[in-house]
Amino acid sequence: MKLITALFAIVATAMANAQQVFGDETRAWMVGPARAISSGSVNSFQYSARGNKIIYSRTDPNYYFLGEQKPPKTEWFVYDILKGQSLAIKISGLSWQSNISLLGDERTVFFTDFVDEKVQGFYNLETGAITRTSIPLGKIMYYGENPVAPFLVVSTAENAVTLVAPGRGTQSFKIEKGTELLNPTYSDGQIVKFQAYAGRNNQIVLREVTLALRTGESKVRDLKREEWDKMRSKEVKPIFELNNEAEFATLGLPPVQVPKGSPNTKPKPRPGYLERTVYVCPTRFQVQLEPSEKSIAYTDNGALLLREIRPFDHDLAEKMKIEALKAQAMSIAKQVGIALMLYAADMDEVLPNGENFVNRLTPYIKDRKMIAAFNYTYAGGPMDQIKDIANTELGFTMGPGGRAIVYADGHAKWVPDKP
Repeated sequence: MKLITALFAIVATAMANAQQVFGDETRAWMVGPARAISSGSVNSFQYSARGNKIIYSRTDPNYYFLGEQKPPKTEWFVYDILKGQSLAIKISGLSWQSNISLLGDERTVFFTDFVDEKVQGFYNLETGAITRTSIPLGKIMYYGENPVAPFLVVSTAENAVTLVAPGRGTQSFKIEKGTELLNPTYSDGQIVKFQAYAGRNNQIVLREVTLALRTGESKVRDLKREEWDKMRSKEVKPIFELNNEAEFATLGLPPVQVPKGSPNTKPKPRPGYLERTVYVCPTRFQVQLEPSEKSIAYTDNGALLLREIRPFDHDLAEKMKIEALKAQAMSIAKQVGIALMLYAADMDEVLPNGENFVNRLTPYIKDRKMIAAFNYTYAGGPMDQIKDIANTELGFTMGPGGRAIVYADGHAKWVPDKP
């Protein structure tokens, strides 16, 4: 973790407001300071499709310590990123097993309760008005999260769907037999277009379905794969998912180049570019990348946090990574060098041999991992027998493209590998 801290310190120095790095093998961002959205025990959260708001649920953290038998109380909120404010969603009758979806217009939510399906409807965030609905939850095909189509799509019968829009009621359409609708990709107030598909002669036929809102008619058009792929809305982007094996916030480290003959070290194969990726927190924190890639949100011990991000140049990242590792290697070498001088002073100017090296220096450096990272090469003995104290090597710490060497007078020096 000390190596990680040193790396982030250099990153922060290079870019004033940035503190950490977040990304994967192909993308990386500088991460700004954390902004607390909510304390307590946040259960779930989700960005709106435009990325201007976050909807989240929270449970009273004291519930788990009081030993109460009744179900916990769950509260729902919408956080406005631009205003920096959270708005409580006040809907009576919701149990702890409820769900609220933010529609693409960012003004309306659709609420449902899984204990009592009759508790459902639209809630206007601006006015607090509630419009109750009566929809079989298992029939809802689409929850209105796309900005181009802020309405529900419900399968009401075979080859028929109903659009349920807040403030506009319902409208039903018949669909060509065998055609299955996917999410809507376009709407201008007069028509709505959907990606769709159908089975024909044991093959999948890709389609576009257009619903005319004024006439109630539907049209179907077969598409080639290229056309079908282009229909997907540019505004809807997938959530950034962390690698399940990631554990700590660490910039991808280059492989250690080990000189020939170095004791107890083996060269490792070179990973792909930024293969060991950059993460701002452990995977359990449910990191989400905002659709327009301006921020990330995640939970930490029940709190919901937001961080602004900026694109991070990979070439700069690579240079900073190398410099950070060099600085870390020099820091370890200097601290071990000081510890060796203190040890010698306590032992009548006698340097230790390699036996139990870590245990011998532990009284002078509390971090045993730091001592273990140092390669002690000196055989030990009285310091007054060293002829050239300034050029006698005691050991080294490996770094990218070289070593941080400690000499018998206690100073450390970076020595590049020979070409």
